[in-house]
Amino acid sequence: MLKDVLTAIFSYIGTTTDYFVVLLLLFGKYSTKQDTKLVVLGAYLGNGLLVLTSIIIALVFQQVPEE
Repeated sequence: MLKDVLTAIFSYIGTTTDYFVVLLLLFGKYSTKQDTKLVVLGAYLGNGLLVLTSIIIALVFQQVPEE
């Protein structure tokens, strides 16, 4: 199970490196404290939505191991 978790983490990091570049550009463009909070909030909401969608799809297809 630890191998699966590590694989998922490294896959996520590997596939979102371009996303980090976009975030850096957004932080450069929106530099006020209020704008920075909105960028961070949007990043967390977006990632959370992606994770939630993946979990829902996995549950629908019953691919989540019971262990």
